[in-house]
Amino acid sequence: YKVGAYTTQNGHSFHGASSGEISASTLPGVVARVWQAETKPKSYTLRWKKVVGADGYRVYKYDAAKKKYVFFKDTEENRLSVTGLKQGRTAKYKVRAFVSIGESKYFSSYSPEFEAITAPAMVKNVKAKNVSSSAYTLSWSKVSGAYGYRIFRFDKKTNSYVKVATIRDTSYRIKAKSGAKEEQLIVKAFIRHGGNYFGNASKPVTVKLK
Repeated sequence: YKVGAYTTQNGHSFHGASSGEISASTLPGVVARVWQAETKPKSYTLRWKKVVGADGYRVYKYDAAKKKYVFFKDTEENRLSVTGLKQGRTAKYKVRAFVSIGESKYFSSYSPEFEAITAPAMVKNVKAKNVSSSAYTLSWSKVSGAYGYRIFRFDKKTNSYVKVATIRDTSYRIKAKSGAKEEQLIVKAFIRHGGNYFGNASKPVTVKLK
């Protein structure tokens, strides 16, 4: 736009010089929802749907000491990878879309608050004991902050690990497959936070049946 002043005398309009050109824009829409993906023990990715017409997004993180949301990072994408975190910890975020005009940014309202969480640590010290020809007990070290554990057994037919059980304890009695001479298993710890977020799988342990 340009703006110019004028006056009218005896039915005639007299215009002054126009201003310099100025730009204007409506504010972008609000980011409706934030969620997390690629959840790991020390990182995760925040995601949201693109806002039509937005030039970028500003992410804010809640600062418990200041008791308010503070600037975290700007991004042109509808995602942001957050790294260097500690396992099993939560953090709260909000996102605003913005449009850029010259050196200025014009922001939408805040998105709803989203609380993200990192995954628990990898399960360690997985061992088999009380092994017989038909069953054995699998045990492992407790993972700090974990809600529970999921046990997987390798299936040669599908060439993949298949769920055996989901439990809260750090040991579980497993019935061996009929005719099996050995079985390979892994264990994953998980945190429950709206959904289940799993840590990395333990090192595989091979159980030789007697």
